[in-house]
Parts: sequence; C-alpha cells; structure tokens
Amino acid sequence: MENNIQTLLDDRARKEAENVLNKPYEKQEEAPTPIKIETYKAIKGDRVDELFAIALNNANLDIPVQRLGEGNYMFGSRKIYCKIMNDKLVVRVGGGFMLIDEFLATYGKQEMDKVTTLKARGSFVQGAQSPNRMKSPNWKGIAGRISPNARGSMVLK
Repeated sequence: MENNIQTLLDDRARKEAENVLNKPYEKQEEAPTPIKIETYKAIKGDRVDELFAIALNNANLDIPVQRLGEGNYMFGSRKIYCKIMNDKLVVRVGGGFMLIDEFLATYGKQEMDKVTTLKARGSFVQGAQSPNRMKSPNWKGIAGRISPNARGSMVLK
C-alpha cells in the first residue's frame, strides 16, 4: 500500500512539473479585435467631399455620416454644411465657419455620445428628418422629387 501511495505522489509531482514546463508554450488568450470604424468614401470629382472624407477618416470617429447634397451632410444627428475657403475645408457653425479638424475635435465626441444614446433608446434613424418637417406643405412638394444617388444618399431630382 505504501508503494501505491508513493507511486501516486510521484506521478502527481511529475504531472505538476510537466504543467510548469508546458505553460510558456500554451497559447495565450488572443487580444480582443479592435472595433472597425467604417471609413467614409468620397464621391470622385467633388473636392469638398474628398477633403471631408480625408478629415473624417483621419479623425477615427465612429459616427454615421450621410451626404445629402453638395456640401450638406448628416453628421450623426446633426446637419452640417461644408465648403472650401482659402483652400481649406470649413464647416458652418453658428454665424461663422470652423476648420474641419477643429469641428471634428470639438463636436465629434459629443455626436458619438448622442448617437450611442439614441441607438440605445432605439430612436436613431440615419438621415431621418424631424416628424414636424414631414408634415409641412413644402415637404409634400419635395417628396416626389427625392431619389437616391450612387451612394444611397437622398438627393433632389
């Protein structure tokens, strides 16, 4: 019986030693894959859209952006207007303009938080207009003239 106990203890010690030796060779847990941020693709030939795409993709913001027309975008839940002034892309803010990099740094995180909150509540629809606007007399005249462009954005015919 003592021989059996000693054999069991020896086997146990040998297995523990093997486990210690094999641990460095075991696969380590893989790091979680980073969240892939969808890149915005510009329409070729539209200089404003191309500059906007470069700035937005460099900012690494995960905000849904939809082009509404020339220089007009839905930036998350906010409608913005962009244009080129002095060879720089600027965004209309209040009564003036702000460089696109400053705009993204100032309002990017705020819009990401707002969109996340709206999505969690289930009330965020990309590119949606306010319900009151759809009831206006002007909306009825425009509704028949809206069609999707090559990117899927809604534009007037």
